[in-house]
Amino acid sequence: MTKEKDTVTEATEELTESLREANRVIADSLVAAQERNWKFAQSVMEHELDLFKSHTESTRALMEKLMGSLIKGLPCSSQWQKALLQLKRRMYSLYRASLRMEPRYLGAM
Repeated sequence: MTKEKDTVTEATEELTESLREANRVIADSLVAAQERNWKFAQSVMEHELDLFKSHTESTRALMEKLMGSLIKGLPCSSQWQKALLQLKRRMYSLYRASLRMEPRYLGAM
């Protein structure tokens, strides 16, 4: 009976060790997958942030060009100049506000 008990005990220990090793492998695999997912999400966020910067800069340049064209093509009444200057200031403050939003996204990474 002792021999049978030893055999059962040994089989139980081997099974326990096999399960422990399997759990270790699964845990390592999950950690690696989580790291890959994090790196992927981070690269997507960086790409989108770069794209946002590029579009913001292009929009700013286009607005300046448009405002320059408008100012050159309009009669020089002071009322028109004031209205255009106010429009230009508002558009510039929107541009600056969009740049201030940027650190919120950087903090998420």
